[in-house]
Amino acid sequence: MLMVSDFGLWLLLIVPAWLLGGSNGAVGLTISAVLCFVPGCLALLWKCYFCPSHDVFFLVSTGLRFGILVLSALVAKLARPEFGLCEFYIWLIVFYLFALAIETWLALRG
Repeated sequence: MLMVSDFGLWLLLIVPAWLLGGSNGAVGLTISAVLCFVPGCLALLWKCYFCPSHDVFFLVSTGLRFGILVLSALVAKLARPEFGLCEFYIWLIVFYLFALAIETWLALRG
């Protein structure tokens, strides 16, 4: 479900990303989608196998996702300095919030 919803959002945003940032916007959108998908999968797997408490899950998953995204944003800024707000950071924020909402819904659902 997380993969389908992330891919659906990517499909919805690829044209605006291209219009706002050109090819760098499309690349930034794709990188943002992957960077939010991987920690979400790790957090959900961790909840399924190691964490019986919702409180601990939300604390760890938010820290995991946020830590990975901050680190990856720093790496992206160093590796691709041409990535600006329209090419990368806005899509990272959108995917972060969307994936966090879907992950929370999936975790609460069971």
